Order: sequence, then C-alpha cells, then structure tokens
Amino acid sequence: MALRCGLFDSTEVVEEVGGFAVGNKAQSADFFARYFASFVGNGVLGGENGFAVSPDVGLRVRLSPGSAFLKGYFCFDDEEWISEFSYSGSDRNLFLVLRLDEAAGVIERKWIPIEQGPIPKREGGIFDLVLAQLYLPGGSEAVSEDMLLDLRGEGSQCGEVRTLCHGGAERLAEPFTIRLGGGCEGFIRTDGGQDGILEVEKLHLSHATGVLPIACGGTGGVSAQAARANLDAAAAEHTHTPDELQNGSLGRGVLAENGVDADARLRNISFAQTLPASAPEGTLCVVWGEAGRGLYLYLSGTAVRIA
Repeated sequence: MALRCGLFDSTEVVEEVGGFAVGNKAQSADFFARYFASFVGNGVLGGENGFAVSPDVGLRVRLSPGSAFLKGYFCFDDEEWISEFSYSGSDRNLFLVLRLDEAAGVIERKWIPIEQGPIPKREGGIFDLVLAQLYLPGGSEAVSEDMLLDLRGEGSQCGEVRTLCHGGAERLAEPFTIRLGGGCEGFIRTDGGQDGILEVEKLHLSHATGVLPIACGGTGGVSAQAARANLDAAAAEHTHTPDELQNGSLGRGVLAENGVDADARLRNISFAQTLPASAPEGTLCVVWGEAGRGLYLYLSGTAVRIA
C-alpha cells in the first residue's frame, strides 16, 4: 500500500457526489479509523454502566445505553436495548457482542451461540467486543443475575476505554477503578498515587479449572467416584453384608418362620396394604392391612414373615 497522509486542503475538485465537492486530497473512512485507533483503544466507553447487561422481566435481557470504540470506529446507543428469548427445554450458552463488520460498514449487537466457534472473532474484517455471557438452563422461565456474566472488564474479551489519552507508565493523578471479569467479579481500586486494592465480589465456579480441595469447600476429586471416596460417602445404590449391618438396624441374620437363620441383603423396603405375590430378592415389605399384617422378607421368590 502506498504512503497515505492527511488531512490537507485539496487543491482541486475531483468530482461531486450528492452535490458535495470531493477534493483530490480527501480521505476515506478507513483513514479516520486508523487515525483514531492510533491513540484510542478498543472497548466500552463510559464507566461501569456503559453497555451493562441485566435481567428484565421473564426471558428478557436489558442492555443499557453506552458507547464503544472498535479499531478506531465508534458506536453509541442512547436507549436501552431489550433481547427476548423463547422458552426451550434445552440449555443455551450465548455471548452478547458488539460486532464490527468492516466490509458491510456496520457495528451491530448480536447474540452468538457458543457452538458457532471461538468468541471473540477478530479476523477477516470482523472485530468483536464481548459484553456478556448468558447461560440459560433448559426449562428456564426467567433470566436471573447468576445466569449473566459481565465480560466488559475482561481485556481479552472487551475492555474499557476510560480516557482518550493515556499518560504512559506513570501512576494516574486521579482515582480510578479497573474491573475484573472471567471466573470472578470484582475491581481494583486506586486512590490516585496510592497502590491498588483488589476486592472480589463474586466467584463463578462454572468457569473455574483444577480441583477444589475439601478444606476449601470442594470434594478434592474430578469424578463422582473420587468425590465419594474423599468424602467417605456411599453411592446412591450399594449393598452391605450382614457383618456390616450387625451393629445397625438389621442384625447378623434374619430369623425365618422355620427357625433357621437366613443370610439376606437389604435391597429395598416397601409398604403395602396386602402382601404382594412377588418382589425382588431381599426386599422387606411392611404389610399394614388387617389381613396378613406384619413384616416380610422375600427369599428365593417367597415371602417369609419375620415379625
């Protein structure tokens, strides 16, 4: 590409477009975008309320007014923007982006499903600022705060433009706040020349990686089996031998009506008005009706009365 420079007064009129003269030293929109991008970063402009997301009524999300710079191009909205989602039985995971499409010459608000590929997209004339992530579980009838994750403070996703000109590496003279995003929500606050203070407001464990130990409220395991072992917990379905039950509610053996001790495994307990004709091996059945009232144990397909 040839060297381009400007802006300078034109010395001659090349053509007229729509009644306006176009000079020989006129520049196009991409020139202005490059000019602004040389000293204005990418991100939302206007503090913590600019383009902030929040739940609305039902399955609706509200986007507050705001301004933003994307590669030197600028957009703003002075009204709230409401997104409404239809009911679904399936989980949905979406990102809300401001998308610059240089070829189309437009910046748009878009909800992008996570299945559509890496977000933010920043290639081929497309440049995204990711404002928020919405995880909407299947069957949800309303959007709540914990379903929304604010990503404006995440530099790799969006970022904030707090001033148009920056003073280099020196500490700023005025107090300012840097927002945090991703797996936690919070901020670093500095009072002018003072050191910053990190204050975390929320943790989003759905975005966490690694293993959280028991001492910190986790299970110390990456699977249900490992978690049960670490917590000394039993599975939902499990068996015990008579020896394991001798000090519990069921003794070493079960006394049958013929006076012979019968070893048994406790698998299920049921309640019925009349005695069922059959039940799984080892089932205890409490019959509460007048006829046949008592406690029965099913052994080899036969109900044996034990109490």
